[in-house]
Amino acid sequence: MAAQVDSTKVIEDTERDLKYWGWACRKNSETLGLPTISGLAQTIAHIRAQTRKQKGVRRNKLRGARKALQRAGLPIDAKLIAIELGFADPEPTAKGKQKQTFIEPRLELNNVAAQIDAIVGDLANWARKCIRRSYQYGQADRFAADDLRMPVGEYAQRRRAAVEMVAAKRIERYSAAVNPPGGIARPAAP
Repeated sequence: MAAQVDSTKVIEDTERDLKYWGWACRKNSETLGLPTISGLAQTIAHIRAQTRKQKGVRRNKLRGARKALQRAGLPIDAKLIAIELGFADPEPTAKGKQKQTFIEPRLELNNVAAQIDAIVGDLANWARKCIRRSYQYGQADRFAADDLRMPVGEYAQRRRAAVEMVAAKRIERYSAAVNPPGGIARPAAP
């Protein structure tokens, strides 16, 4: 299969399209159901807050704030103390302003990204992992090689072989008769 694809132009086009595919997947990660950095950060913050509540940190901080207010001679309001310490939300505004736009998210993948996605899904496990590490998540070869505990040169050869497999499968599936005369229509690079 890799012997059929020896043209460097085809491989360069495939690498460019793989980069576009990775960008499109990252852009549409919420619609596709993939975790996002902000979503993971919110989950971690929630778990930490729950752990702190279990340890009684909240109760102790509220008591300390209450005693400080008593010493200062200020009125004690448990809700205000909790809001100031970050344990409660402030009162919602009653101005009728819309907080969220309840618009359904749309998946924005064009023909190139859909083709690459279908091909990557059918690859062998080792090739799919190489493609996702390098193009979807943007991990450099040296870091990927460290994670997999192999020499950088060997990982680079694996990635190159995976790209050649994608190029070969792309030629098999989407032959010149199907594509437009100028080749596969590509959008402008992001």
